[in-house]
Amino acid sequence: MAETIADPPVTIMVSRDVSPANRDLFEAAMRELTDRSLGYAGHLGVTVFRPAAGEAAYRILFKFDSQTNYESWRASPEVAGLIAKVDGLTEEKASVAVLNGLESWFTLPGITPKPPPRPKMALVTWAALFPLVSLLLTVLQPVLSRVPFLVGTLIVTGLVTVLMTYVVMPRLTRLLARWLFARRG
Repeated sequence: MAETIADPPVTIMVSRDVSPANRDLFEAAMRELTDRSLGYAGHLGVTVFRPAAGEAAYRILFKFDSQTNYESWRASPEVAGLIAKVDGLTEEKASVAVLNGLESWFTLPGITPKPPPRPKMALVTWAALFPLVSLLLTVLQPVLSRVPFLVGTLIVTGLVTVLMTYVVMPRLTRLLARWLFARRG
């Protein structure tokens, strides 16, 4: 358990501007990088967000089970060569942010800000979890009272995780963006 805490999972968020003329070549190079990366230890996948209409920025999320495996992947000559190929198709140097833990919940489409301060992330996460868990426990009480405690916990935590990741946190992050990402002195 201590090893997991010392070497946490990591999400790497990359933002790259690509001209419309290079998009097909860029996407082909990204597919090659993605396909080759899947064979590396601890690689959990890649998500590519294409630019909105009229924008040039692609957002790419690389996920790894640990910081150590990310660093090994990044240090690989094969990966370095593929990244250089991708770099040649972009308009400027990539913006890269390494996100651990809750930071990956606090991202906004189209921008790559520094993650909010941890106390703000903790407060927003708690403010989202408390009503969500309370609501689910109330609504699911008839089901939860008939299943073993651990099965009920599995159901509730599974639903909370999915709802927090795909519904609640994206909306709360957009709603509270001015406060979360306020400039820090």
